[in-house]
Amino acid sequence: LRAAFWYQAISIALILINTACFIITSEPMFHNQTPIWSLAFDIIAVVMFTGDWVVRFVCAPSQLDFLRNAFNIFDFLSFAPTYFEWIFNNHPVSALRFLRLFRVFRLFRLIRFSATLKIAVQAISESKEGFVLLVMVIIVN
Repeated sequence: LRAAFWYQAISIALILINTACFIITSEPMFHNQTPIWSLAFDIIAVVMFTGDWVVRFVCAPSQLDFLRNAFNIFDFLSFAPTYFEWIFNNHPVSALRFLRLFRVFRLFRLIRFSATLKIAVQAISESKEGFVLLVMVIIVN
């Protein structure tokens, strides 16, 4: 139980630090060059979030049910676009910058620790069509 507490505490701290880095580096002065400290936190977070997700996926009684769960979808969306950003980093199309928006999904990882936020996610998942439309509008703009 003690290890679980510390893992949870480190996860929450990492999410908050990573979100702060994302907000700070969204300033225009950082558009041409991302600071090394931000990249380091991003790599640590992505590796940890990926490892956590993969272990939960492999250990799930039903992988299909795991993939259908809204919390697991948010978790996946919190780290998967980062891999695309890394792969296509030198791509001339700056449209890939929209993938950074998906980092906001890292905040949804905090939902697991709050009953009230779980209810909000359940409401969003029950109105998937509207949520998908909202995301598409954000991407287009």
